Amino acid sequence: VKKRTRKLQEERWAKNKKFFGRKSVLAQPIKGVFPKKTSKSDRPVCYTKCKRALAEFKEKLKLKADKYKLASVQYRLGKPDYDFPEYCYFPPRHHIPKYSPI
Repeated sequence: VKKRTRKLQEERWAKNKKFFGRKSVLAQPIKGVFPKKTSKSDRPVCYTKCKRALAEFKEKLKLKADKYKLASVQYRLGKPDYDFPEYCYFPPRHHIPKYSPI
């Protein structure tokens, strides 16, 4: 093992590659632990410069959100005629809605 380790070290030094030191190894995040800091940046809802296309996209998004809200209430109240938009998750059934818009 020592010979193999020494050979790998020499190969890395020849290629001018560095190693993690003790501090670097200990500074690595532990698997399964959430990061202490995360960076966030605002993302546009739709990548377009056309105002009409952006307005249409936002309108479709609003209609999808409204349809989801209505279907969510119906689903959680146990009504059989709910219809969720495509690519949406079902809400938890144990949360009963505070009010019913239907």
